Amino acid sequence: MTTPMRPPFPSDPDAPATEEELREAEGLRDALGDAGVPHEGASLARAIVLAHAPRPLDEDENRALVEAALRVPTVVVKPRRAARAFGWVSAGMGTLALAAAVLLFLRAQPDGLATQVIPLREARSTQTLFHEPFAERGGESRRIDRIASARASDLRDNRFARWSVQ
Repeated sequence: MTTPMRPPFPSDPDAPATEEELREAEGLRDALGDAGVPHEGASLARAIVLAHAPRPLDEDENRALVEAALRVPTVVVKPRRAARAFGWVSAGMGTLALAAAVLLFLRAQPDGLATQVIPLREARSTQTLFHEPFAERGGESRRIDRIASARASDLRDNRFARWSVQ
């Protein structure tokens, strides 16, 4: 059986502190005063302070950190072995990609490898869109709109033809 969770804050913010809260505050104060005392809240507060204003490292501490980092063993891979493994992986991935492409191609075709010719609308001249002569000034937007509408209609018809939509 689980115990019900108590709210993080008392219902009355001006209520006096409980004994538990006083003990927790004293533990935090002690941990903030002495870095050797472990406390989760104090560790977070120290990390925030150091992130905002990091303290300078002395020479000995810096040298110890660098030496510890250089002592970490590194993994050495022989070039021939790595190249051979890379070759096998590349060949396997290439074969897998080729098989996937063939599968997608065969699934996209309605009759296996037979191709179907779909009659599409061809690009046409805009002369059939305009019967009246152009005005010397103005009307460009109207003409562009008429051309764009005709091209959009052709595109829509071509897409529907490719999708076999009547």
